[in-house]
Amino acid sequence: MKQIEIAKIQPTEQYLCRRTLDHLREAEAHDMITVLHIDGKHYLSDGHNRAFLYHRLGFEKIIADVQDPAQFNPAYGFGYYVEKVEEDAEICKRLGIKSIADLERRVVPTRDDVKRLSASSALEFDEATRDQ
Repeated sequence: MKQIEIAKIQPTEQYLCRRTLDHLREAEAHDMITVLHIDGKHYLSDGHNRAFLYHRLGFEKIIADVQDPAQFNPAYGFGYYVEKVEEDAEICKRLGIKSIADLERRVVPTRDDVKRLSASSALEFDEATRDQ
């Protein structure tokens, strides 16, 4: 566990779910967020809604479960997971999402909306990178 600045965490999701945010706002306990530390950068891999709520509440730092993929056991096949996190972070960056605060205007009503819109963004990213 490590305390890190929320503003220095790169999101890997393009949208947040309003229902989840509302539920978390009412809950008294929140799980820790999970961050991958890759090449000196922090990539949020789990807990986007929680991190966003902490940001909205004015927190500048958050305690996170910071994981170093270099320490992962290769036998468990985490390579794909790390690549997916890096790819999702790249999609976010291209969409202008470089911090948790950038998700402010990307809150949609339901989890289904999150999935649908995220899939659309990923497809556009695939097509754009294929043309390069």
